[in-house]
Amino acid sequence: PSVREKVKKKDAEYLEADELKSVLDQMQGTMAGYLCQFLALTGCRIGEASALTWADIDDKYIHITKAYKPENGVSTPKTETSVRDIFIQPELRTFLREFRKWRLIHMTAYGIRTDLLFFTLRGNHYTPSNLWLSLSHIDCPKHLHPHIFRHTHTALLAEQGMSLEAIARRLGHSSSAITKQIYFHVTEKLKARDEEAMSRVSIL
Repeated sequence: PSVREKVKKKDAEYLEADELKSVLDQMQGTMAGYLCQFLALTGCRIGEASALTWADIDDKYIHITKAYKPENGVSTPKTETSVRDIFIQPELRTFLREFRKWRLIHMTAYGIRTDLLFFTLRGNHYTPSNLWLSLSHIDCPKHLHPHIFRHTHTALLAEQGMSLEAIARRLGHSSSAITKQIYFHVTEKLKARDEEAMSRVSIL
């Protein structure tokens, strides 16, 4: 394969459900672990997650209106469609409730005062570099990077029958070649699995 094809393949890589569980198990009880779980449950970009405060969350939605970049600070998100409301599904609601308790204990233990959802031990924004460092210690057959959890969110939603349009709205973009690539790969895999199962069926 060409260099471009190799890069494209790596960019579109995602974690299977068992791989995601293994990664999160290895990161359990850490800020990095909670952040990765949040990214996998929401499809947020890490810059969007890094900018969030509790004021951005209500009973039904997480309101994405800003993003954080180390070089620019907090600013508007990547594109117009990136400004969006992410519906809080039951699994995400349970996560937020548990994380809120852990976060308070964590802040008390280290004397941290901040409204940020995710932060370093100094109370600063959690950056991609911070997460890269944590992921570098994790045993996983895939190349781990912050964006892989967004790809994983896409794949897991596709596996559960959500349409490409609904996934795109949740991710906050009108068009993404990588999202389409992941979506169609997953749906083709499911189709092949269904056909294999059908080949063993006897109706009459």
